[in-house]
Amino acid sequence: MSGVQMSLGTIIKKAKTFVKELWGLDFDISVELSGKMTRTLGYVAYKPDWKTGKHIPTKMKIAARLVSGDYKEETIDGVILHECCHFAMMKLNKPDADGHPVFEAELRRIGASSTRTIKSAGNVNEFCCSKCGKSLGGFSDQKAKSILKRMNDPYRIVRSKCCKADIVYKGKSYKEDNNKTRQAFDGKAQEVKAAMSITQPEVITKKNHIVVPNGPNGKVTNNTMIPILKELLNSNNMEGIKELKNKYPNVFESSKKYFGKKDQNKMATI
Repeated sequence: MSGVQMSLGTIIKKAKTFVKELWGLDFDISVELSGKMTRTLGYVAYKPDWKTGKHIPTKMKIAARLVSGDYKEETIDGVILHECCHFAMMKLNKPDADGHPVFEAELRRIGASSTRTIKSAGNVNEFCCSKCGKSLGGFSDQKAKSILKRMNDPYRIVRSKCCKADIVYKGKSYKEDNNKTRQAFDGKAQEVKAAMSITQPEVITKKNHIVVPNGPNGKVTNNTMIPILKELLNSNNMEGIKELKNKYPNVFESSKKYFGKKDQNKMATI
């Protein structure tokens, strides 16, 4: 496995934080993991309010295969954010349908994935062109079953797009998650996403100097600051906390709000 495993509790925690921080709403629906979802990675169920014409969200479902260890955390976050966006737009009575310009613009603002843009990872079924050998990509069991059915139908012709030749089933293989992370153009969305990361960076310490690793964008972020602050608080290293406050004042103040009141008060005395 090349990705991360994520529990239902972590998914719920992320969803609640994303919705609260990005839209100022309370996330008040249940979340379920489903092992039966083979085509989609997530969705938000709703019931229509015939009087107002609104959609009332009732439940969020996330595919169990998404959080089983084959996908990167950034990919998983992209899906959770996408479903949170559906929830928020319904609550705000704004366009919540995939493909709608307003909804897609909101996805770009928060750095969420658009629907049907995430490629399968893990154990996938591979097909290739019989002429040039080019791989046609990895497919889920359900999709592969459909392709094989068409290939075995004497009244249907299945050809590759590259050479217009027969396609060949190569079997199953493991495919790494190579989905690209969409960067949020909203600064707060970037900070919230980084702060909720479960993949903690390595904490590098020197004798009289504390070094905070850079994040994916080459800068110190909440994601890289928070685990070090936790370590310093646990060891009651107030001098180290003071150093970080002086060296990275903006990130320090941003990271501080993700701690409990007791720790916040402790850091405020520095």
